[in-house]
Amino acid sequence: MKLNATRITPVVSRVLVIALLTLSAWESAWAGEKVLVNFNGTKGKSPTASLIADAAGNLYGVTATGGEGCSPNPGCGVVFKLTSTSGRWAEKVLHTFTGGNDGAYPTSLIIDSEGNLYGTTVFGGGRGGPNCSAVGCGIVFRLTPAASGSWPEKVLYRFSGGDGALPNALAFDVHGNLFGTTLDCGGGSSCGGGNTFCNLGGCGVLFELEPTSSGPWKFTAIHTFLDVSTDGQGPQGLVFDAAGAIYVLTTDGGSSGWGAILQFVPGATGWSSTLIHSFGINGDGIYPAAGLIIDAGGNLYGTTWLDGAPSGQGMVFQLSPGANGAWTENILYNFGCCVDGKQPETLLAFDAAGNLYGTTVEGGGTGSKCSDGCGTVFKLTRSSSFPWPETLAIRFVGTNGARPAGGLVLNADGHLYGTAPVGGTANDGIVFELTP
Repeated sequence: MKLNATRITPVVSRVLVIALLTLSAWESAWAGEKVLVNFNGTKGKSPTASLIADAAGNLYGVTATGGEGCSPNPGCGVVFKLTSTSGRWAEKVLHTFTGGNDGAYPTSLIIDSEGNLYGTTVFGGGRGGPNCSAVGCGIVFRLTPAASGSWPEKVLYRFSGGDGALPNALAFDVHGNLFGTTLDCGGGSSCGGGNTFCNLGGCGVLFELEPTSSGPWKFTAIHTFLDVSTDGQGPQGLVFDAAGAIYVLTTDGGSSGWGAILQFVPGATGWSSTLIHSFGINGDGIYPAAGLIIDAGGNLYGTTWLDGAPSGQGMVFQLSPGANGAWTENILYNFGCCVDGKQPETLLAFDAAGNLYGTTVEGGGTGSKCSDGCGTVFKLTRSSSFPWPETLAIRFVGTNGARPAGGLVLNADGHLYGTAPVGGTANDGIVFELTP
């Protein structure tokens, strides 16, 4: 299996399993789910990226489609804000993408210390032509809050294919520079026998953007991913460690072709890369489908979409650094079939005790078939031994959301918040809250 453009779009064509589910021994002590937003298309549709929170506890996110500024329907996506007043949450659309130079179909969002929002769209930007779609290869944007209450957009960079296409993640370094990944292109090599989105080859790019006094930010391509055993294909996000090294997870590539983790270390002459882990060996999972998180000890955590004993329905892993550049993998949890969840495509989240939270896009049902259930929110309780114990905070059944693929945020109030791209009253997705 190789990457293709359909992997990045919301999974909105799957049949929903809408049924009341019986609680099991996996259930944990959460008070239940509260749906904060039912999207209806005009104010967004299909939220797939992780939510973020500001210092005041306000929530921000993007929807992959929806809004009224783009043709044809269902729109090119929005950036939204949720504000709580006396326990009641109100949604405000901060920006609606038009599909032109301002971008189309947002995929990620982060926030700086001053409250500015930064994100990516996989299309738009106006630099298309033969390399991408006619509307462009995607952009990096910033939204700045104004005194008037508006959030004007500034496009920081427009991709054209040779420099990357389909940007899908961002992160700040300690100097305030932006780093990110693109899912595709970069040029210089074919990728998996012509499976790239654009015509230039290349399997994705790791890039840096530095602020300038005016105009677009300065772009530097740190690494172009290639279709070779010592590299990866289709980067899915990045994370920094305390020393400034970058870790990137890729959905394909590596020595086995089933996904990889690469380390990038800055030096006097640039960045050097090292393949530190290849998936698909000894049953440790295949197709890692989300980014990584890191703890204070430098341990990396993530998920794979498939494989893992005994049922092959995905897993949660930990990668720990050792002496002489060696890394040790521990399997924190293998998903079964399927009451406990199936196919995690999520960026994990920590709580203060080091427990992990995430979502699965399927599973949670009580039948014998792995297609049962519309997904779960799960918790892995930190343990000195492996695997870590799993409990479920909620099982999705369709009416309360379905197929959650975005990461969770543990807000200052101690509640979990997340999104589901389908389900809800209009079947256009929801924002939900879980109260412990």
